[in-house]
Amino acid sequence: MRNENETQRITENLEIIREYLKAQFKEFNLTEDQNHGSLYHKFTVVKLKPQVQYKLKVAWKEISDNSPTNIKPLLVNDKVAARMRAAKGDYFSWGWH
Repeated sequence: MRNENETQRITENLEIIREYLKAQFKEFNLTEDQNHGSLYHKFTVVKLKPQVQYKLKVAWKEISDNSPTNIKPLLVNDKVAARMRAAKGDYFSWGWH
């Protein structure tokens, strides 16, 4: 069972990931934001004209094991947005190392 601090950290990390995606995909809408238990969390950003979508699947350990001060630098250093674009509509899976 999660304690209050862990729940707060996870909530903050998810929000930081959302903000990162919104900043990296400015003309896109975040259309899917789904938790899949303690396995992963999925995000999808979509642009309607022209229709383009990029998908991200984040390993739960990235969300639960990192602090809010570390998660954004990890997203940037791992070039998550660029790697999502390179996946060309398939999921880019981040955090399975």
